[in-house]
Amino acid sequence: MNQVRCFFTFLLSTPEPINSGKMTIEDKQVAINTEFASQVLFLSQQLECSERYIAALLDEVLKENPGVDSVTSLELTVELFHLRRRHLVDTLRYLVDATKAADSNKDNKIHVRLARYFVTELIPASSGQDGNFTLVTRIWKQIEQLNALVARTDSAKRGAASNTVAPTGHGSSLT
Repeated sequence: MNQVRCFFTFLLSTPEPINSGKMTIEDKQVAINTEFASQVLFLSQQLECSERYIAALLDEVLKENPGVDSVTSLELTVELFHLRRRHLVDTLRYLVDATKAADSNKDNKIHVRLARYFVTELIPASSGQDGNFTLVTRIWKQIEQLNALVARTDSAKRGAASNTVAPTGHGSSLT
C-alpha cells in the first residue's frame, strides 16, 4: 500500500529541479550526484515521466543492487517502471471487473461497494476545475496512449544498436 501512496504522491506533487543537487525521495531530502541526476533526466525524457518518480525508482534499484553498473541500473529502472505501470493497469482492470460483476450480482456486497467507489470516486464525469483532469482521467489517457508507446518502443528496439551508452557523470548512487 505504501508504494501506491508514493506513486500517487509523485503524480500530484510539485516537481523539484533535478539540477539543484538535492531531491526529496521517500519523504527525505537527499543530495544527488551528477551521474544520478543525468540518469534521472535521461530516463524521465525517454519514459515521459516526472523526474521525481524516476529518481525514486532509480534509488530503489540502486539500493536493491549495490555496485551495479550504470547501464544495468538504467535497464532495471526501466523494467521497474513498466512493472509498476502494469500493476496500476491490473488494479484498474480488477476494479472494472468488480464493477461489471456487481451489475450482474447485486447480492455480492463487496463487488457492489467496489463498483460504487469506482463509479463515484474514480471515473470522472467531466474534467476538473479550470480544465484540470483528475488523476484517473490522466491514467485513462495514458492507457489510451499505450498503443503509440508500444509501437515507439518496438521501433526503437528493432533499430537499437547492440550496446547502450549511459549518461556519464561521477559515482553511481546517491551521495
